[in-house]
Amino acid sequence: MATILLCGVELFLRGKLEALLPEHRFETADGIDPPDVVIADIARVDPDDVADTYPDVPLLGFTNHTDRSCIDVCPVDCIHIAERVLVIDPEECIDCGACEPECPVEAIFPEDALPEKWEPFVRINAAFNESFDVVNALVESYAAEHDVQNVPLDQR
Repeated sequence: MATILLCGVELFLRGKLEALLPEHRFETADGIDPPDVVIADIARVDPDDVADTYPDVPLLGFTNHTDRSCIDVCPVDCIHIAERVLVIDPEECIDCGACEPECPVEAIFPEDALPEKWEPFVRINAAFNESFDVVNALVESYAAEHDVQNVPLDQR
């Protein structure tokens, strides 16, 4: 039996993992003993922080960003689906904030509160007005540079 630490993993996914791997113990909080493996939703937690905390433990990073409820609440339809991410058209957005609480991975911020590590996404969102090809190229570049392993949204 392995102890698997889940970081930022939704309850629904935890249930699926527990059903698939009933012989293992799943934890969502740090224990006294280090886990055998860590599974982290890198859209919710910083994988570097997890790796620093558990330097000798294998880390499986993923993103489970398939929820699109932010699109449904947008009054001006400014959120669009690219290959691997959702993008916000900055020219169309009216900064109403309706999408912020709907985002399950807390990836939407007011421009003046954007964490520095997410600054590359300002350019990615702005590229929407150029073309999806430019958006997708920027996302691929970011993913390669930061070792992001998520698959295109249409393949989930």
